[in-house]
Amino acid sequence: MRWAAGVVVAAIACSLSLSNADNNVLGRFQDAIEIMQAGDTARAEQLLLRLSMVAPDDVDVHVALGAMNHLEGNVDIATKYYNTVLTLDPTNDAVHGNLAFLNFKAGQYARAIDHFKASVATNPTKAQGMAHMIALAHHAMGDEVTAIMFFDLAQPLHDNDPHFHFDFAVSLQDEGLVTRANAEYNRALALDPNFPEAWLNIATLHLRYGSISTALRNFDRARRCTPLTPHLSLQIAINYGVALETNGHAMEALVQFETAQTLLEWMDHSDREALDLFEHKTRTRRAIVSWVEYEETWDAYLDATITRQLNRDAASSLVPFSSLMVDIPPHLRRRIAEAYAGATTPIRPPQSVDLNKNNRRVHVGYLSHDFNNHPTAHLMEGLFVHHDTLSFEISTWSYGKDDGSAYRKSIPTLSEHFMDVVLLGTNEAAAAIEAARVDILVDAQGHTLGQRHAIVAKQPAAIIVNFLVYPGTLGAAYVDYMVSDRHVTPAEHADQYTEHLMMLPQSYQVNYYASYYQFSVQERHATAVTSSTSFVFANFNKLDKVEPRVFNVWMAILRRVPHSELWLLHPTSSNTHDLIVANLVREAAQHGVAAARLRFLPRYNVTHSF
Repeated sequence: MRWAAGVVVAAIACSLSLSNADNNVLGRFQDAIEIMQAGDTARAEQLLLRLSMVAPDDVDVHVALGAMNHLEGNVDIATKYYNTVLTLDPTNDAVHGNLAFLNFKAGQYARAIDHFKASVATNPTKAQGMAHMIALAHHAMGDEVTAIMFFDLAQPLHDNDPHFHFDFAVSLQDEGLVTRANAEYNRALALDPNFPEAWLNIATLHLRYGSISTALRNFDRARRCTPLTPHLSLQIAINYGVALETNGHAMEALVQFETAQTLLEWMDHSDREALDLFEHKTRTRRAIVSWVEYEETWDAYLDATITRQLNRDAASSLVPFSSLMVDIPPHLRRRIAEAYAGATTPIRPPQSVDLNKNNRRVHVGYLSHDFNNHPTAHLMEGLFVHHDTLSFEISTWSYGKDDGSAYRKSIPTLSEHFMDVVLLGTNEAAAAIEAARVDILVDAQGHTLGQRHAIVAKQPAAIIVNFLVYPGTLGAAYVDYMVSDRHVTPAEHADQYTEHLMMLPQSYQVNYYASYYQFSVQERHATAVTSSTSFVFANFNKLDKVEPRVFNVWMAILRRVPHSELWLLHPTSSNTHDLIVANLVREAAQHGVAAARLRFLPRYNVTHSF
């Protein structure tokens, strides 16, 4: 613990100059320090103990005894001596500093901060030297704004320390300051190219917010660092696998997950790590229609998630988004979402907005990562076109990338205020929304990729609404309403949602087509029904949403309707589409359904309207 050792030495050196004891005690004290520095700590301690009986009010003796036990790891004894010092000298900055480090190491971060403050209050020259540890203490308590302030203060002293830049980046990332976090990770790596934790974190940052190709390169670089601890190797393998799966390389992802499984089998690990890995493997296998023993293993996993995580008030390895794509009871989805959102407080009553206050229009703000070429923008564009701007003030708040697409150019022109908050931290973004006097904040992201739900958790508007993107409960006590319909959320399921349900008469999902697409003769031929076809069944969801139980029902229907066909979307990934088609055809054959009765249609641009 290099920080503690450094301060302890300073404490002893300081005590020599501050002693007010008589010359005999001072002489013996100096003898004890010289003996300790020569390496004979046992003899030095005996001499200091005798001195403490001769001069019980001598601060220096108690400081030295505390420091000696501190260095030897005797925390309780060291703390006793330090507290004795503070009884005699409440403003002793060196002892406050040492107690700060002891409390930090013990995870008592609030106490550590109190002692850091007391030390700096007495000796302001220590502020910059202690700023890194003060920042880490505030980070551990979740106060990233204060942590970042102290990291900024400490930076001139630690600019050549890669670990400092890594610590700084973690706080910036947790506060949502992604661009600055990326820069700090790169500074750490410039100083130490063999820093696996930094490669892992910057790769994960790009996976979530940036470029998947950059993420893959960084994960590959992380696994080539040496040495790697087993636990770090495990984290790299799992995250690298997730990135490969996201990029459509499912088979390569499964190789990484198998590597992680091998590591788990010979190392100590938590239930969370094992269940997380199982969920990743199962999701990837489902995406390529690899259903061997799927139902049996899935049922076992779900039981373990309930008994070993949710029943113990732990977050579920099955994340809310994934829970929407599998067949589980609705009440379980709510429990998963609540655990994920940390919803432990009672649901507050919905707030009201006075429609006529000060003759001001109601201000509705839409918050999303995906105001660009993404299905969210494709669906919502028409909503902004048709808003009643006489009664409502409309703003859009974007924390996603500007991809230069037509949608990114269109939406700012359709809303009165387009606010790009991608460079703002969580607290800054929430403060900006509140300062803009947004009455109703619509979360158009939910628990999906790229989300910054921490902004919503700050409750920057009187009313918060879950709409469109995530058709499930957010599990958060501070989200008031969910816009839905009777098909997605039947009235009898209302108790499975933490939000109050606002039911639209037909469908909650808005759609918008500025113009209609005229199909060519070739396109019509590609989707033509043959003369022998009696009926067409279709499902145009992504194939990773298909489960064997549902597919079994589809096959039973096809067997009962002669000459009928099932139309599905062609798999999107060029890396796995042949494998997925082959697996589905094989599954159909096992149910007595010929391959020709499955047709895979190409995906068209959103402007192609049937």
